Amino acid sequence: MSKPSTVRYLKVWIDDVVATDVSPGDQQTLMSFYEHIVKETARTRVREATYHTDDFAGVATHYLPGFTLTVRKEVHNEVPMWRGEFLRDEQRLEVLAMLDDY
Repeated sequence: MSKPSTVRYLKVWIDDVVATDVSPGDQQTLMSFYEHIVKETARTRVREATYHTDDFAGVATHYLPGFTLTVRKEVHNEVPMWRGEFLRDEQRLEVLAMLDDY
């Protein structure tokens, strides 16, 4: 099988998650949103971007409005990784992930 030609077809592998005052159900919803955003951001040359869930139509906006997501590209041992941080008041969800073949 040939390798995918764009990052859009790569899988987001979650390496670490740290949650503060975010329920497991809300974490799952935010993680789905995060995976989508990482794929979209990785397609560009952007190294850091900030998104607001209120700016998107869909599950994260409908169920979890008011979150800000900052996504930052980092390199660990020559492997590009994506660090994400969701914030809303006292709630915080930090995620570290990388893109790879299925």
